[in-house]
Amino acid sequence: MFDGGVIGALVVVEGLGLRKAVWGTPPKRQVGIGAVLVVGLLIQIGFHTAATAAPSMPSVIALVLAGWVSFILWSVWLSRAPAPRRGDGRDDDGRGSDDDGGGGGGPDGPLPGDGGGDGIDWEEFERQFWPYVERSHGGKEPVAPG
Repeated sequence: MFDGGVIGALVVVEGLGLRKAVWGTPPKRQVGIGAVLVVGLLIQIGFHTAATAAPSMPSVIALVLAGWVSFILWSVWLSRAPAPRRGDGRDDDGRGSDDDGGGGGGPDGPLPGDGGGDGIDWEEFERQFWPYVERSHGGKEPVAPG
């Protein structure tokens, strides 16, 4: 009688855990590795400790299996957390994730003074920036590293 109650309760609890882990709301953000390790360890230690105090072999087996299933469901739930953002969403060339280039051509063609589709007049930039380069290098031509 006791074994049936324990096994039935574990099945119901694990079913609710499955519902939460697979179809419930995911975590709002990534969970730190410390919290993952602590909760995983507590799940395993808790169920195995309960299994050592169980009065019969079916209860022991049910508690150990429930510990492993709980750990797996915890891992499934954590895997549904949103991925961390890396960078500012731009590719290495400064464009967005879509391949349209982002700056320049529209339905009427490139913008006036557009030297390459990025919207920057590089000749004007060099005219304005060169006096700074000369001052910072003492009037000498800067040498490129390499």
